[in-house]
Amino acid sequence: MSSPKPVLEQTSSSKLDKRESLILAAMKVMREKGFAQCTARAIADASPLSKSALHYYFVDTEEIVGIAFERLIGLYISRITTSAKTAHNPTQALWNASSTYLHLGSNQKSNQIPMLWFEVQLAASRSGDTGTVHRLSRQLYEVFLKLVAATGTEEPERKTNTLFSALPGILLQDSMAPVDLDKALEDCLLSMDFTL
Repeated sequence: MSSPKPVLEQTSSSKLDKRESLILAAMKVMREKGFAQCTARAIADASPLSKSALHYYFVDTEEIVGIAFERLIGLYISRITTSAKTAHNPTQALWNASSTYLHLGSNQKSNQIPMLWFEVQLAASRSGDTGTVHRLSRQLYEVFLKLVAATGTEEPERKTNTLFSALPGILLQDSMAPVDLDKALEDCLLSMDFTL
């Protein structure tokens, strides 16, 4: 029979559980309502805890929103990477990753992570605090650069830059009127001389 945990350990575990509960609630609010609506009140309403708990476990709302945003983007990048790994060849891996980017971000779906990313980029640009957004953008860019380079294409950086501009453009079009995402992606990749 194991001995009970010391009170300090129980408190730490409980504190971590409550922090995690609030982070998950913030992630839910961001996915469903967007960045601007991710307020202390909205997070508290989406969690089993009170608004005062948020201020007890986090320095301020910006801290929890930042953590939640990084987690969401981390999950998004992970899904893109995982989809690429299911491919049988480098071009198919690039297609899978690009398609996942679009389908997870489409207005036709929920959890529009790229649209959330646009919101956060705009807010970061206005505030001048672009470090986190730049780091996360670079991380996603590196995923696509490796995929493009693996196809053996010439000028992989140039083509990655083009793709990195085209994919958000497709999503912006989709936000105004539904787009056939697969057709738009096919046209995009063919214009960059990728054989599908």
